Amino acid sequence: MPGGDAALGAYISGSVGTILGAGFRIREELSLGESITLVGGLGYEHTNLSARQTLYNYSATGTPSTQVVTANRTFDNIAPEAAILLRASDSLRIHARLGTGYGTPSNTSFFVTPQGTYGNNTQLKPQTNVGVDLGADWFVARNIELSVTGFYERFTNENVNQSPGAGLLSYTFNAPSSAHRGLVAGVNWHPLPELVSGLRFRAAYQYDAQVYRDYIEQLSAGNLSSSFVRNGNRIPGVVPNNLNARLIYDKPSSRYGNFGTYLETNYRSDYWLDNANLLAAPSATVFDFDVHYDPAPGHGFWSRTHFYFDLQNLTNRLYVGSASNITDTIGSMTGEQNGASTLASTTGSIYAGAPRLSIGGFRFKF
Repeated sequence: MPGGDAALGAYISGSVGTILGAGFRIREELSLGESITLVGGLGYEHTNLSARQTLYNYSATGTPSTQVVTANRTFDNIAPEAAILLRASDSLRIHARLGTGYGTPSNTSFFVTPQGTYGNNTQLKPQTNVGVDLGADWFVARNIELSVTGFYERFTNENVNQSPGAGLLSYTFNAPSSAHRGLVAGVNWHPLPELVSGLRFRAAYQYDAQVYRDYIEQLSAGNLSSSFVRNGNRIPGVVPNNLNARLIYDKPSSRYGNFGTYLETNYRSDYWLDNANLLAAPSATVFDFDVHYDPAPGHGFWSRTHFYFDLQNLTNRLYVGSASNITDTIGSMTGEQNGASTLASTTGSIYAGAPRLSIGGFRFKF
């Protein structure tokens, strides 16, 4: 290949640049008696991105022509927050928080234009979000603890990647508005504290519904382009329901050490893979098993060793471990959006989960 190694081909592009980030964070807690705690904080970050990408185009004679794309952007972001912790009683704690955040575009997102070609894309804005959450921790009894927290976040100018059409490069743009809302709940239960003191049951559940509030997607094929309103659609790649439950037995002994084991299940619901919400990855439930042992203290190096053996995916279930988002397409002759059957034929998106796997070993502390 002209200008390059015969096996690797010619040099296509190269990027060099610098990233400078500097900031500070302050946080203060104020106790008003024994039952109320106020928390306030502020984060600030200054980011300077300076990069240059050189593109090489080769002619029939092998002499390359170059195209240089520069990107220079400076961002100043501020994120304040406030929270309150209320101890309503010895067994009930209520907490609330108002927080803000930001996300700065990466320098690589500045080199592809919305037309899907190499060029300057420095008009990108940093994404910002405002979120609130309200929750409680309740010690129902000596052996039962419950917790639940609801949250709502509003994102503005979220940095999203999409393809402008077939054969074109994916680019980064600012989706005007999206919302993330849901709840997190947990339980910690000692079912038989007197008879079997080492037996516990723990479970955690998360519901996460992320939707577009204001987003118009443009798709292209051939000489046609069409726009589709995605308002109200779920954001692809986000699993709405996650459940982890674990039955644990740990029996500490000052003479024989600590022996423990647990059986765990992880459930993940199906989730969308594309912006039009036409194709979803299926749900999956995976079981894991673990045994571990910690020698009794007072035996030097031996007491600093932890032994374990895990069996993951106990039932050897075939499931989707992860999946890349899929870009929706339109017909090159009609401009209409293709259906789920067309998306399902897309290859390279699905990654299988690990089969039954055994892991054993030890760790030690110095």
